[in-house]
Amino acid sequence: MFSLESKAVLITGGGSGIGLATVKRMLAAGAAVAFCNRSDHSELANRLGATFIRADVTNEQQVQALMHKAYDQIGPLDVLVNNAGVWDFDCPIATSNTEAFRRDHEVNVMGTLHCIKHGARIMNDGGIIINVSSLAAHISVPEYSPYSASKAGVDTLTRSAAIEFGDRNIRVVSVAPGTVATETLADETDSQAEVAAFNRLTPLRRVCEMDEVAAAIHFLASDDCRYISGSSLLLDGGMLAGLSVGLCEMLLSADEPTEQHTVDTANT
Repeated sequence: MFSLESKAVLITGGGSGIGLATVKRMLAAGAAVAFCNRSDHSELANRLGATFIRADVTNEQQVQALMHKAYDQIGPLDVLVNNAGVWDFDCPIATSNTEAFRRDHEVNVMGTLHCIKHGARIMNDGGIIINVSSLAAHISVPEYSPYSASKAGVDTLTRSAAIEFGDRNIRVVSVAPGTVATETLADETDSQAEVAAFNRLTPLRRVCEMDEVAAAIHFLASDDCRYISGSSLLLDGGMLAGLSVGLCEMLLSADEPTEQHTVDTANT
């Protein structure tokens, strides 16, 4: 079950983080795997037994060349994972940074669009396109609007593509993780505060691990899931289910009492 034997898989942004975890997972499942990055990861690919192709997903000509090279080296695609992405934060709307919005849109939305457009052309009928979105597309976070807006665009693009490629039996889905324990998170100056917040806000009281995102992508990529299309799989530790125990404990233990609201019954 969930075997990817004889499948050809291409993963964008596969040199680190979620992308690298997915490369390793797909190889372990028996797939022939190619991945791309803007920087050179050919030595890493050689160690893993994968194929590396250098490309910037914001450049449509490079994406078109990427797909041709992938076709030549691993054959028609069965699975395309659009993982390459960037995020900008500390961007309040009132003093919005236009460059942050443009950068997030160019990589997260346009990059995904380029890969869907040209990837579908070298994909076998019955294949699957998996876009890496984010919990930020489903719940807003202060000062994350460039990233949130771009990932909401990824989810909308996912639904549109699922409709348009359905006649070829190509499924298009997205995965939407919350905070993930990647190398990038560890490098962020505010990472400890972000992790502490997720420990409070999620019923599971922890952030998501990279291998858990890779496992979800593997699950969706398998033929066992051939009727799932046009939807987004949330990897949020239960956050959107409601108020977590940790959050309730924090609110109940707050030093300052909340404002009391009373009902005026004099005129009822």
